[in-house]
Amino acid sequence: MARSYRTKAIVLKAHKYGEADNILSLLSPEGGRIGAIAKGIRKTKSRFGGRLQPFSHVDLMLHPGRGLHTVTGVESIEPFEEIRADYDRLTHGSAMLDLLDRVAMEGHADERMFGLAVASLRALAGAREGFERILAAFELKLMAIIGYRPYLDGCVLCGTEAEGGRGFSSRAGGVVCESCRPAEGMALPIRSGTVSYMRALLESKMGELDDIEADPACSRELEQVVRPFIAYHVQSRLKGREFLSRS
Repeated sequence: MARSYRTKAIVLKAHKYGEADNILSLLSPEGGRIGAIAKGIRKTKSRFGGRLQPFSHVDLMLHPGRGLHTVTGVESIEPFEEIRADYDRLTHGSAMLDLLDRVAMEGHADERMFGLAVASLRALAGAREGFERILAAFELKLMAIIGYRPYLDGCVLCGTEAEGGRGFSSRAGGVVCESCRPAEGMALPIRSGTVSYMRALLESKMGELDDIEADPACSRELEQVVRPFIAYHVQSRLKGREFLSRS
């Protein structure tokens, strides 16, 4: 008989199920993405209270099942209420959770991904501005963790320095030079300042992003190249990002 176990987790999604239960999508450092059910959570006197809402960083007791695991106990570590209480934080944070839910693998331990998720939510909860910069840094770092770090040190196709007329190719996975750009018909134009901005976001810790300055045009251009880059490699629509682009 399977034994209950304890794990830290971030609640990525919560959906109503039946009259009083919720189905949860969780991110755990030891188990990757975990599907779980919190029974009776929507009852007035539920022992779980409000501790299993999206964004919550929690310490859980789970009992394995054939499909869903069952939550048998929960302690709050960081509720991240600041994110849920502010519209701008909420929309940017939702884009983070959406991407995590799509790339995290069931049963695949990844402490780096979990650590990035916690650090990014802390940065978002504590920031007064710069939410787009925090999201962009999170996206680039997460893509690097799953094996798709964008190549920025020259042309990804021929290896030469990509100066003047450079582009960014989602398919090739990085910057392309003027000579190679015609072969990558979908390559988007990109400024040298935007490339430097991407490099700075990748190399800085989430708690140090305030030290990074970028021209507003570079910030806008970064969003324009990163969104299709992620969509191409994740092979999925990013609803959280799409909502931000429309708002």
